[in-house]
Amino acid sequence: MTKFKPPVLAARSPLLDPRRLRICVFGASGSGKTTFGSQFPRHIFFDLDAGAEAVSIRPFPAEVPADFAAHCRAQKPPLTPSRWTWLRYGIQAAIDSGEGEALIIDTIDAACDLAFDHVCSEFGITHPDDRPSQKAQMWGRINREIEGLLKSTRAHSGAVVFISHETQRDYDPDGNAIGMFDKNTRDVRTRYIPSLRERPRVALEKVCSIIGRAYIDDQGARWLYIGTNPKFSTKLRIPPSVADLFDDRIPLGYDALLEPFRAAYKKLNAEP
Repeated sequence: MTKFKPPVLAARSPLLDPRRLRICVFGASGSGKTTFGSQFPRHIFFDLDAGAEAVSIRPFPAEVPADFAAHCRAQKPPLTPSRWTWLRYGIQAAIDSGEGEALIIDTIDAACDLAFDHVCSEFGITHPDDRPSQKAQMWGRINREIEGLLKSTRAHSGAVVFISHETQRDYDPDGNAIGMFDKNTRDVRTRYIPSLRERPRVALEKVCSIIGRAYIDDQGARWLYIGTNPKFSTKLRIPPSVADLFDDRIPLGYDALLEPFRAAYKKLNAEP
């Protein structure tokens, strides 16, 4: 057997490629999230909420075509030709083809609903509560389906934009979520977060390098908040050496978002 010779390792400068952003934008309805997603060039838009009628997009077909359904049924074992299966196929096909510079999933909340319906359909029920003995198994399967989709987007060579609604959740001082019937109400901290169940939301946070909250100010201007604030579940993962190029909030628009990232990329990759 030929002995493996380890490669020679060299130092690498921090990378921050503006063409490969992984971003989640969450916020209230009407805050401009869909319009923001539509501004990414050469995108493939997965309009799962059917809420993009007012903007120009390049949509992936929402309904399952007959030939794809026939293809699923012909597999061994057969696949369920649901909208979830079609979405998974569409995302993987877009990644493999390299045709879309950006994948826009509007909304990731609706994608989670598709995964829920898909798994329940395979079990022949409408909700995991309908089969208590297999409830934990079904929720685990639903979560794994969503996590698999999120992880698959890491292979995309371009940008990925996850759009989500927002909700409020209460936390205790240790960062633990407080349930509706939890009696521990001391020092409650309410945060605005993407409207996902806890496990898919944690998986989303792992995939994204940016999580920003879209909102409209008192003057009607639309903003994306990406700063650190205990009230918002926001995130900006960048090298400390370029942190000064990013404000806590930026105008909600593709060009406004890319401007500090382009500057940071040039700074990080400048010749010594």
